[in-house]
Parts: sequence; structure tokens; C-alpha cells
Amino acid sequence: MPSLKKAPLPPGPTKTFFDNLHELHLRAGQPSTRKMESVIGKGVLSHTTIHKTFAGDKVPEWGPVELIVECLASMCGDVPDKTTSRFRTLWIQARAGHDSDLYLDESMQKDGETTEEPARGKPSEFGSVPTHFRRLDATIGGLKPGSLIAIMSTPSEGKSCLIVDLARAASMAGVGTLLFSSEMSRGEYTLRMLASEALVDITSLRTGQLSDEAWARLARRMSEVADAPMYIDAPTNKSCNQLIDAVKRSTERHNIGLVLIDGLGLLISQEHAQSGGQHDAGSALTSLKTLSTQLNLPVVVTVTTEYPHDDRYHLDPPTSWGLQRAARLSELRYGREIFEIADLVIAIYRPDHREPESPRAMEADLVIAKNRYGPTGISTVIFQNQFMRFTNMPPIPTDNPPSLPA
Repeated sequence: MPSLKKAPLPPGPTKTFFDNLHELHLRAGQPSTRKMESVIGKGVLSHTTIHKTFAGDKVPEWGPVELIVECLASMCGDVPDKTTSRFRTLWIQARAGHDSDLYLDESMQKDGETTEEPARGKPSEFGSVPTHFRRLDATIGGLKPGSLIAIMSTPSEGKSCLIVDLARAASMAGVGTLLFSSEMSRGEYTLRMLASEALVDITSLRTGQLSDEAWARLARRMSEVADAPMYIDAPTNKSCNQLIDAVKRSTERHNIGLVLIDGLGLLISQEHAQSGGQHDAGSALTSLKTLSTQLNLPVVVTVTTEYPHDDRYHLDPPTSWGLQRAARLSELRYGREIFEIADLVIAIYRPDHREPESPRAMEADLVIAKNRYGPTGISTVIFQNQFMRFTNMPPIPTDNPPSLPA
């Protein structure tokens, strides 16, 4: 029996998935589609669907794939459960790197794309975008149109997790969301969104070692995440000006209500490398602030910083520590420019990140260090590391967040 047709695909997780599927078919003796239909069961999966599963250039739904893999595994003497688990991992990786609804379309991904007229963009029709963190929204009133929001943290303290949470909450609520990053791949952001939305362990998701219950939750959520108006350009090598042009083109084609940029430092470095000149934080932040004002939408940017080994930054109790640290953020790298230009500055402080034995394990303070529109304060949330997400604290009857010292 001749081998089934295989669509030509570029290197990547989708090609790896189909290569493995065809290799399994080969080891099973290359049964015909009608033979597989018979083994699977008449009326369960048609030979036409089986043929399309093998010959397509897009990752199929998991249901047909699971039946085909179980069929072929039994034909070639493999352990069906073990083979199915391996293909689940390959399928998730392929879907994470393939669903075009999750990513910027090709016309928006071309670096350096030029037009005769500069991209102008279309102002957003959305109002304030809720963060879905109750205490934070109660203080800041959501992410306001025309505002520049800076999220600051030390390495590995959660800034990328928080930006994924904001992207997930907005897009799942129907708000068109753009995410640019030089820090992680598209697939990694998608895996994080799936893990946090379906509440599955991120490590188990990467390895495919999930329980049946977790697989069921993942399957229910995957289509919802794929249908969300979320557009990811990552890893991107755009300079600041190219990124701004891409945002403006995107708003012409899509109803965008939120722009997120994960990694100010890398954006500045890319601008410097491409221009050959000095492009400082102030220039980049000013450009992003202008963009938010022109398009009337919130622009969120993350900033990695380090805190000096100085007693002034290590005070007790923890709440005082967060307040005092926030009051001195302007002294840090990019701090002066951020406090001068940004409308809202949020610093992440996780006590157990620095002190594993902290009594505040799993807690995180979102320190509102600057708020042009209202009060400052501290919003305490929970960090669920296994799901790579922040979530709300249980409600407390009376909770007035402390104000920052003048």
C-alpha cells in the first residue's frame, strides 16, 4: 500500500507532528484509510476524515487524531496509552505554534514593512479594560484608554506572568489584544495561557503527563482560547518605531483595545542595534505614551530591574517593605523616566521569591507606586506558580489599601 500523501510544511512543531504521524503509519504497515476505518469502527470515523487528517497542512482536532493513533499503535504492537500520551504532547506543541487566530497575521509580522503613507491607526472603541483583579481594579479603575502602564519587577518575580494574565483576561472578555515580546516564543505564551485558563500544571502540560481530568479541562478551554481576539508577535525583533507602525496597522485591521509589550530593555536594545545610535528609555517611553494617546488605548510595558543590596530596600514588616521600595523605585534603572512619563506604575513584590520560608508564601503585592488618575496603594493577590498565573485573594470584608507616603 503506498504511503498517504503528506503536505509540504516548513520546519516547526506542526511538521514534527505530521512527520511522527506518518512514521507511525509506516510502522503499522501503511494500512489504507478504509482499513483504519474498519478497525476504528464503522460510523465512528470515515475514511475521508482519516485521509484529511494525514494530508492536511493544519493541525486537526484531537478527537480524530486520538482514534487514529490508538488504531495504528495497536497495529504495530505499541502500547496505545503510551503512544497516545506522546502524540498528545506533539499535538499541543503543534497547536500552540499553529493557531493563526492567536498570532498576528502575516502582513503584520513582516519586519520593516513600508507603505507609501505612514500607518495612522484607528482609535480604540473600548473603554477602560478591567484587569479582573478585584482590589487592583477598585483602586485604578481598570487600564484606561490613552494611558501608559509600566509593570516593574526583578527577574523571575512574575512580570511576564502578569502580562499574560492581563492579555488572557482582556481577550477572553472580547477585547482585541496585541502582545509583543522579545523574551519568549509564541508557543510559550500560548502554553502559559492554556495552563492558567485550564488550571493545568505548566510542567505537566509541557511534557504531556496530564491526568484524564486535566486533559478534559484543557480540551474544553483550548477552543475558547483559540477563538479569543489575541494577536501575538513573539519573539519579535522589531525596533520601537517598527513596533509602533505594526500596532497602527493592526488597529486598521482589527478592533484592538489593549497593547502589551513584554520587555522594555530588549526593545531599547533592538532600537539601538538597528539605528546604530543611542535610543534611551525616555525616548521609547515617550513614543509609547504618544501611541497610547493617538489610538486612545492602554499600552502596558514590562520593565526588569534590580534592587540595590541596601538596608533601605529591606525593611520589616513586609507591607512597609513594599511601600518603601515603591517610594524609591524612581532611583532604579529606567526609574526616573518611567515615573516621569508613565501614567500608572505597578511594582510586583513576592515575599517568598526572596525568602522561601516567608509566612506570606504564594502571596504577591501589586504595589501601585504611581497613579495619575487616583490613589496609590497595595493590591495583594495570590501567585499560583504551577499554573503560571496571579489570581484574586479571597474576599475580606473591610480592605482599605494603604496609601504610599508622599
